[in-house]
Amino acid sequence: MDVSGAQNYWITSTGYNTLKGVPGDASNPPVLDDDAILKALQRSQKAVDDFNKMLPLLLLEERQRLEVLVEENPQLVLPLYKPAETRDARFMSAMTRIPVYTAGKGVGRGYGGGRAAPTPKK
Repeated sequence: MDVSGAQNYWITSTGYNTLKGVPGDASNPPVLDDDAILKALQRSQKAVDDFNKMLPLLLLEERQRLEVLVEENPQLVLPLYKPAETRDARFMSAMTRIPVYTAGKGVGRGYGGGRAAPTPKK
């Protein structure tokens, strides 16, 4: 699995893994705090994808820290933006909806109020 800096959101250009670390462990302190990790996961789909790639490669304690973080904040792991196809589909759907105004028993016939359609005069 390729996790080089050019390919992975969480690896710096010098090859340092920014997901490393465990709070309270002086020999392995966290590189990024929980808030920074959550913000990145919330704002970037690449961060989410690469997070999932990196998680199994971490030490057990590091992995547990991040799994708890995700479990406690499931809504923040989802990116805020939607892929372009989803945005475009929603826009087109909104533009093609036609409002239908109805009232009373004549629903859908455009006469409303239960009144019968006017009789054409001969």
